Amino acid sequence: VLYCLLDYVRDELGFALPASVRPFDIIFVPRMSQDMVLSETLRTIATRGGLSCGIDDRFQKRRRERIAFAAYVGCPVAVHVVGETVEAQDRGGRVLWNVEGLDRASASLSQLCAQAQTR
Repeated sequence: VLYCLLDYVRDELGFALPASVRPFDIIFVPRMSQDMVLSETLRTIATRGGLSCGIDDRFQKRRRERIAFAAYVGCPVAVHVVGETVEAQDRGGRVLWNVEGLDRASASLSQLCAQAQTR
């Protein structure tokens, strides 16, 4: 059954898994270890908003490799955290939003949570 599901949802990026079986709704990809504090804060906000979240802290890997892996496992949104800049992209790499600072990132995440709740 699992093989049938994976074969059915396979696309050019990996697996476009439905929300009921994908590991994360959103994954945070900090550039460096110094970006972990903001990433963890944003993950807490998104989790409280009802999203399943992860942080890819494999700093030995290039950031684009970590983002590609998030798309491969079916995560619909990857959030890049670089200093105070926070950018969200969909699986195809389309920028959903790009903001500076915790307040604006929190507001953008809240909107994303609200959209996810209406689906």
